[in-house]
Amino acid sequence: MRAWAGVVLAGLVLSGCGTAVAATGGGARWTATGGGQQAERTPRGGPTAGSRAEAAGLAKRLLARLPLPPGTVSAGKRSVPEGMRDLPGAPGGDWAIQTRLLVAPGQPDVVSAYLQRHHPRGASVTTGSSDMFGERTLDVNFEVRAPAGIQLAELGFQIQKLTSTTSLVYADAFVVWYPARSAAEHLSAPAFRSVTVTATLNGPAGQGKHAGRTFTQRAIIAKLVAVIDDLPAVPYYAVPCPLFNTYSLRFNPLRGYGASVTVESLSCVAASVTVGGRDQPPLWDSPPRLEPLALQLLGLRSEPGSHAEIQSQIRSQTGGGPRPGSRAEALAYGRHLLTLPVLPLGTRAAKRGQHVPTEISSPAPPFAKDLVSLTRPLVAPGTPAQVQAYLLAHAPKGAERSWGQMGRPGAPTAWDVGFFLPTPQEGLYLAQLEVTMAPAANRTSVVNETAYVIWFPTRSPAENLLNPAGYRSVTVTADVVYPHTREVTRALSGLTATRLLMFLGGQQAAPDDAPVSCPMRGAEFTLRFLPAKPRTPAVRVTTYGCWADDIWINGVRQPALWDMGTLHSMTVHLLGLPGWLR
Repeated sequence: MRAWAGVVLAGLVLSGCGTAVAATGGGARWTATGGGQQAERTPRGGPTAGSRAEAAGLAKRLLARLPLPPGTVSAGKRSVPEGMRDLPGAPGGDWAIQTRLLVAPGQPDVVSAYLQRHHPRGASVTTGSSDMFGERTLDVNFEVRAPAGIQLAELGFQIQKLTSTTSLVYADAFVVWYPARSAAEHLSAPAFRSVTVTATLNGPAGQGKHAGRTFTQRAIIAKLVAVIDDLPAVPYYAVPCPLFNTYSLRFNPLRGYGASVTVESLSCVAASVTVGGRDQPPLWDSPPRLEPLALQLLGLRSEPGSHAEIQSQIRSQTGGGPRPGSRAEALAYGRHLLTLPVLPLGTRAAKRGQHVPTEISSPAPPFAKDLVSLTRPLVAPGTPAQVQAYLLAHAPKGAERSWGQMGRPGAPTAWDVGFFLPTPQEGLYLAQLEVTMAPAANRTSVVNETAYVIWFPTRSPAENLLNPAGYRSVTVTADVVYPHTREVTRALSGLTATRLLMFLGGQQAAPDDAPVSCPMRGAEFTLRFLPAKPRTPAVRVTTYGCWADDIWINGVRQPALWDMGTLHSMTVHLLGLPGWLR
């Protein structure tokens, strides 16, 4: 079952349902080949583009030769079960699909095994299973080699038990084509005098590091132009991209040689193109080619260090884990936060028992185990809008500001200002100051100051005692849900296990229910570390969620470790999965 995860655009139309009868018999061996309408080419010799007619023809041919067991027949007028229904389209409209509902002899496990033994020659095979609406569904997907102009050609099967001797099979042939590029996107290297390259790292190494430089060397300009001219237009680019490096290439023309051209990262699979200030069709860049070139030119490295660097870190590591925080430290810093706002002259403490309007009373914390909140009610001269403006003009140094109003549009009943401040020590995670205001008598305002501080709790002794060098290998299992459901498992070396455990050894324990919003990710991972010696504990780690890694040592769950996606990104790289899954 494909899961295009909430980004399929409304109004997409599935091209006509297939009507071919499934081919039966033993072991069809074939590849997808071109045919039908000739693929068009981008003007001036660019990469080959596809077309709807070509994609529909290929989908029809794929569906006409299904490698199903002998005796497979059409399901007739039987409707597709609810648990099999799916939107197997990509975000965008450059795709075609044809489907068939069939009845095959044998139970689902038998049919799935038959399909896997008789997969198309050269196809990559992925399998999975799901339980929806009380029915177990097995999934088998073949990604076949596609002709020029086609980005993806897949043959998918969903299999459910029908009777004690038969299975219901929902087959779909799904084809995505590359649309045509614009003529303006075809660049000529001699037309440019220089290229300005900038990039920002957002991955595990050097997050936030930025660099930029202008190059005039003809070889560099020619190399970048050659790569850009070789990229097809994108069929879609709305894929989950939790974290990816960004870059910009600005080509500066010679006098009289046309307009400037800017190529920038649009997502983890696509680049935007602007020619003379006008947007052109985005370009497909997956696996990425422009990003590595930009980083290489600027001397930036997006991946973890070399084996020699890791071995050096192992020798220098002292162990024990990072220093946690404490409630006492959080209380002390919370009291300090309440002294930071610069309020209008004449502000005083509210009288004991003075009413604080409900709109500005401190809300109950969404979680409390690793958080403290301190409140101070005040009375300030001036209207709430004036107090808000004064606070914003006198923000604490280094604070990020937010502000707003509460109530009906045009008739606010309360005003607020928020300050996010850097934490002064290793054991504190978040420091936030919320100031809310409501009108009071005599052109004064009731002001409620609330300081929130979250600290990192203590790691378990078992986590602190892990020896990163004590494991002979690590087995990584990826549960990929995008663009289709599949499972990938790979055993990696002891040195890789050491590198991953070293990273985990440097992470704080995660605060309880930290307020982090998680973007959807296309894959999650389970890592199982195999001990090198009998007394070394077994370790299992999962990356489910975007702010913490769950860890079990000898089967006992430990405090989750704080991690904003770094282990996830490292594992994507180690398995050789597409970069946009990071």
